[in-house]
Parts: sequence; C-alpha cells; structure tokens
Amino acid sequence: MTVLARVYLVRHGETDENRDKIIQGQLDTRLNSMGLRQARLVGEALRSVPFEIAFSSDLTRATTTAETILAHHPNVRLQRQPELRERYMGELQGKVVQTKLQAGASADQSMESGAFFAARAESWWITYILEGTASLPKKSEPYHILATTHGGFIGTLRAAAVVKAEHEPSWTASYKWFLFGSYLNVLLLFVPLSFISHHLNWDAALRFTFSFMAIIPLAKLLGEATDQMSAKLGETLAGLLNASFGNAVEIIVGVAALLRDELRIVQTSMLGSILSNILLVLGCAFIAAGFKFKESTFHVTGTQASASFMTLACITLVIPAAYHATQNGEGIAAEAGLLVISRGTAMLLLAVYIAYLFFQLKTHPELFEPEDKPEEEEPRMNTAASGLALLAVTVVTSFCADYLVASIEETANRYHIPKPFIGLILLPIVSNAAEHVTAVFMALKNRMELTITVCVGSSIQIAAFVIPLLVIVGWMTGHELTLFFADFETVVFFASVLLVNTLIQDGRSNYMEGIMLIALYLVIALSFWVS
Repeated sequence: MTVLARVYLVRHGETDENRDKIIQGQLDTRLNSMGLRQARLVGEALRSVPFEIAFSSDLTRATTTAETILAHHPNVRLQRQPELRERYMGELQGKVVQTKLQAGASADQSMESGAFFAARAESWWITYILEGTASLPKKSEPYHILATTHGGFIGTLRAAAVVKAEHEPSWTASYKWFLFGSYLNVLLLFVPLSFISHHLNWDAALRFTFSFMAIIPLAKLLGEATDQMSAKLGETLAGLLNASFGNAVEIIVGVAALLRDELRIVQTSMLGSILSNILLVLGCAFIAAGFKFKESTFHVTGTQASASFMTLACITLVIPAAYHATQNGEGIAAEAGLLVISRGTAMLLLAVYIAYLFFQLKTHPELFEPEDKPEEEEPRMNTAASGLALLAVTVVTSFCADYLVASIEETANRYHIPKPFIGLILLPIVSNAAEHVTAVFMALKNRMELTITVCVGSSIQIAAFVIPLLVIVGWMTGHELTLFFADFETVVFFASVLLVNTLIQDGRSNYMEGIMLIALYLVIALSFWVS
C-alpha cells in the first residue's frame, strides 16, 4: 500500500473554558498558560516532522496552537478554515452543563445537528485530504500535513470511520498472525515432541530430528518478533535490537554448545552459518533472480563497504591460525597466547562492529538504502505482544537448542555422521531456513540490495558480533573458546569470502554467479563429510 500523506490531527490546547467545563462550541476563546505550554510541547515533539501543508480552524484557540507548532517550520503557510470549527452548540455555548442528560435536554433547533456536523467534517476530509493529496505532485516520500482543530471535530471523523486513529493491533489479532501467519509454523508441532523425546530419553536420532525441526519455525518467529519490535523503535534502537536478535538462534545454539564444552560444535556452527549465508543462500538468490531477470543490479558502494568489513573479520580469524602455525607444539605458552589474542581480538571486533552500526545507521545511511524502497507495512503485532513473544520464543528456543546439542554426540557416533559436518552444514540450516526463504523471495522481486543485506549483513553479524560475544561468554564462564580455527577451515573461510567479494564488486549478478557460489558450498560440504 502506497502512503500518499501522513495527517497529524491536533486538538487545540487548554482554555479557561475547558478548565471550568464551559461549553465553547464556536465561541472564539483563547489559550490559557497551560494551553500555551501544551502547544509548545507538541511543537517540540513534532519539530522533526517535515510539514509541507498546514490547516487550522479559524477560531483563535486552534490557530494559536497551530502557529506555536509551526514556529519550528517557518516556511509552511497556515491555512485558516471555518470548516474545521467545532460544532455549533446553540444556546448551550457559554454555559456550564453538569451532565450529558442536561445537555441533551437543553439541545434545541439552534444547535448544529450531528448529521450536519458529520457531513461538514467528512466533506472537509474528502476535499482537502483525499482529493487534495491526490492532486499534489507525486514524490517518493509521503506528504506531511498538520490539521489543528477541535476535539468534537476529530471525534466525528473517527466515529464516521473517515480517519482511523493510529493504533496497534489487539492481542488476539497479534498472536493470531504470529502463530498462524505462515505455513512454516506447522513445524511448531515438533516443539512438544522435542520436549517429550528429551525427557523420556527416546532414541538419539529422534531427539536430534525433533529438536532440529522445532528450531526452524522458532527461528522464523524470532525474526518476526524482532521485526515487529523494531518497527516501533527509533532507527538506532532498531539497529541495536536487530544486532542482538538478528542471529538469536546462532547465539542460543552457540551458548548451549559452549556450556556443554562442545567447543568444536561452537566453532563449526558459527563458520557454517557464515558460509551458508554467503554461499548457499546468496547463491540460491542469484539463481532465482537469474531465472526471472537476465541480470540484476545493486548499489556497489554499500555492498563493497559490507564486503570490506567481512574481509576484515575474515583476516582477524586467520591471524590466530597463523600464530598457532608459528608455534612449536601445543604447549601451555601457545595456548595462553591464543587465548590472549582471541579475547583481545573479540573485544576489538565488537568495538568495530559498533562503529559499523553507527556508520550504517547514522553517518552514511544513504550508502545502504535500496534504490526501490519497500512499501511501509502496517504493524501486525502490538508492542507488548511482540516483546512478550520475543521473550517466550527465546526461552523455548534455548531449551530446544540445548536438547539438540545434547543429542549430537550420540547421534554422530551411532549413525557415523562427522561432528564437523553436523556443525558446519546441518545446524546452519536450522537457523538460516527463514533467511533463505526471505532472500530468495526478495531476489525474485529484483530487490538485490535487500537480498545482499540479508546474506552478507547476517554473516557480518556472526563474524563480528556473535563469535566475539561467544568468546567473551566463554571467558566469563570458564570455557576457553578461541578464534583459532583448523587450517582447513581457515582456508575454506578465506576462499569463500574472496569468491563473494569478487562476484559482487561489479554491482551485477546473474544465475551463473549463483551456480559458482553453490558449487563451492557443495565442495566444502563434501570435504567435511569425509573429514
């Protein structure tokens, strides 16, 4: 749905008559000191809104409120309109009415009828908002319109359903969409099976499979709840929330494995998530777009900035391996050196990631904006519901992740599946299933900037935020997790980042590039299967 305009309906500030409960109607009254203060507060709150058009009732209390708000917008001309006046209350104007019953009894033919008042309000809305906005020159951003009027006028518009007050979905509507808004949520049936199989100690393969399948829809629900929360927050807080929960499943699985001292699973699952995003998911997106479009284009500058940061993260993970290769043996000194390098690098990477967020969200956001901005979507959940859902799904996911990690050892031994293969290939499928679908869906719409943001941006979060965070959590909990990856894994990571950087540096993509990415991913998967 294209948004042509945003209309800000503002009721005038307080008058002495409001305070003394005197019916004003169309009496021309003035704001008192409290009303002037209220108008200044509203003006301050709306200071950043780029108003282009402003209407006001021609009664003094409304025009004074509007002029106070527009003090921050000196180039906007205020249009005073009698159509925006309050309802004419006849003989009741200037009188104190104690009850609604008395008001109704006192109402006579001199009062403006409710039907006429509603028709006046609707006529103004249609003429100046609907038709007026439609006749304005088209632009990419919606117009911002200020309309300062009276409480009765605003209430009449709302009662007539001409304009809806900005509101949030109900709790019922929120959770109905959250739980039944996707066919993928059918897999939530595996959540209770995961709990039951773990506590009844069923076969390891069943425990692993049930937990594996349960986390797939939970990962999607975490993403949905995060998106709904982000929509209610400012740009900075939304960026921080996405940084924290954008890869929540990886963090939860990583912490679960870390606390069980499965350090190899932690490392391979993190590396696998990065490779899954930049090779498998991005490759599938390039192929999907290639079948529909001969060639897709995207911003080079923002993409290269992300790719450069990805390269930095890659290099910082190569350095511990290089250090280890220069040491003789596996002595205590070498292990202590790796811990110092890893923990110091983790803190530096977190600092650089914070700087990257500031660069992306504050100082250079234009580099990362897509050419065709997606249309704004209406919120599907209210703030409290999305926050509670985020908390609940995080808790449930943590249990399922713990059950999954607990069954890896037995499953790997009984069914002869290499543990590195489970960590590098299978676990990332759990966390990236929803992102995989999103990236391909966006690619089919030729929104390659969003596709690359999903894939490369998620990989950056893992390499520069999740992995360093897990190193620090391990430090705090007495688990010596380092950034030292095996030589083969380091080479695989470096080669993958090199290939991705080579393919996206020209700002174009096609299906052949997608085939290259998937081919490399399959070679890596085969190598870890026989490892």
